[in-house]
Amino acid sequence: MRTIHLLGLGVCLLLAFSCKKDDDPSNCTRLEGTWQGQSWTEEGVQLLGPGQIFTAADLTFKPLISGQGDYILNLTFLIGGSEMVIGAYTVNEGCNSLSLTPKNGPTETYDFHFEGDDLVLEGTGAQAQIIIHLE
Repeated sequence: MRTIHLLGLGVCLLLAFSCKKDDDPSNCTRLEGTWQGQSWTEEGVQLLGPGQIFTAADLTFKPLISGQGDYILNLTFLIGGSEMVIGAYTVNEGCNSLSLTPKNGPTETYDFHFEGDDLVLEGTGAQAQIIIHLE
C-alpha cells in the first residue's frame, strides 16, 4: 500500500513539474525596450553605418496599453548632429505589423518579425522600400 502511495505521489510530482508554462512572449511584448540599429536600407541603399547618412540609430518602444504605446527614435547624422523623433505606435491584432506616428509627421506602417534576438522592420515610406534591422 505504501508503494502505491509513493508511486502516486511520484506521478503527481512528475506531472506538476513537467507542465511547462508558456514562457515565449508574444511579438507585441518582444517589441518593448530599446533596439540598436544595425542596418537601414532604402531601395537597397545602406543608410546606416560609418560614413553613411545615419551613423547611429536607436528605437525605444514603451509598453503597449490597449494596443498603443509611445516610441522614441534617436538618429545621429553624419553631418548635422542628431534628431529625436517622439510619437505613438500601434500594432495589429496578429502582432506582425506596426504603425509609427510621429508627433509632427505622417504615419508609416511596417511589417515586423524577429530573426533570433533581432527585430526586422519592412515597409514602404515615401515610395521607397525600407528594411531596418535592430538588435
